[in-house]
Amino acid sequence: MHPTASTVDKRWLASRFVQLGVELRDQGFSPQFVVAPHERADWKHVERLGMALPDLSSLDHVAAWLFECGWFIGNDSGIGHLASNLQIPTLSLFMRRGIARTWRPDWGTGRVLIGGAYLPTGRLKERYWKYLLSVGKVIQAFEQLRANFS
Repeated sequence: MHPTASTVDKRWLASRFVQLGVELRDQGFSPQFVVAPHERADWKHVERLGMALPDLSSLDHVAAWLFECGWFIGNDSGIGHLASNLQIPTLSLFMRRGIARTWRPDWGTGRVLIGGAYLPTGRLKERYWKYLLSVGKVIQAFEQLRANFS
């Protein structure tokens, strides 16, 4: 899982990524959190919850790590594009449909999930998407991705 992004507005809530990881762990998956070296201190706590935080110091290390993954869940980010390009089934979390249409990872099997899609304006979607997107919705989208990939 990649819980960060280049800008704060593109990031789903950190607490929900952790909750997602715990739920996936409890379902028998081995969730791992991939973050930039300067972000590691903010995510060390996931190790205490039984989830891995690999130390990936360069993009080639990230690519090698991704290549061995079974699935990828992350925000709208370059790492999602890399996972998709490596043919890793990818679930990408986006704030707005228009952004997702233009920027979704689309080199392999993937799914996009929009938070707050029913809100009337782009400004509201950008502001509230991360609060309206539940862990349950992400789990449901992940299950659909898995079913479509199998």
